[in-house]
Amino acid sequence: GINAEYMEAVVSTQSTWEAVVSTQSTWEAVVSTQSTWEAVVSTQSTWGLNSRLSPLKPARKPVNFVVSHTMARADFTGTWNLDAAASGNPEAVAELEGRGWVARKAIANTTNVKLTIAQTAETFSIKMETTFKNEEGTVNLNGAEEEHDVDGHKTKVTATFEEDGKVLLVTHRYTNANGKTSERTIRRHLEDDGKTLVAETTVTVEGQTASVKRVFRKA
Repeated sequence: GINAEYMEAVVSTQSTWEAVVSTQSTWEAVVSTQSTWEAVVSTQSTWGLNSRLSPLKPARKPVNFVVSHTMARADFTGTWNLDAAASGNPEAVAELEGRGWVARKAIANTTNVKLTIAQTAETFSIKMETTFKNEEGTVNLNGAEEEHDVDGHKTKVTATFEEDGKVLLVTHRYTNANGKTSERTIRRHLEDDGKTLVAETTVTVEGQTASVKRVFRKA
């Protein structure tokens, strides 16, 4: 049996504590307490148990839970029509890119613009149809740099998602029609529960910058 001398090291004086001690070879201490209590168990010597008794089982190691998070990307798939009244004028951007007067005016005055976008987990494909010209292209969404032919220029293109997948950033680096190193970024995001696509284009050429925001409504 266990005498009172050993029991005093296990049981506190609080009435809410319960200590259950068995005399078998393995000891188990069961302590019930209210949420504000903290139970601290030290080594065998602190308990004052004699050498005939087996040591207490060590506390179990805490379990670390790993929560995986998959970023939900915006999906731009669909057909989109330009809302010219809600959009800015792209002429300043076209001028900084080195386009001639006729091309700039044609771009600025084109209000009938349709985008057809097909997006998968790996790629983003876009076709733009206007009364001025049609363009289409596909980029990978892995952030790797690719080389494309855009408007007759060799262009290095990257595409990545930002802001927890809400914004798609496509960056073009190229030499413009005037032989100057240029960078064009297009940031696309969705609004109105996916019914509105906003595309913000910024062009930078040797320290000069021009931007335009264009708004598209889902067909």
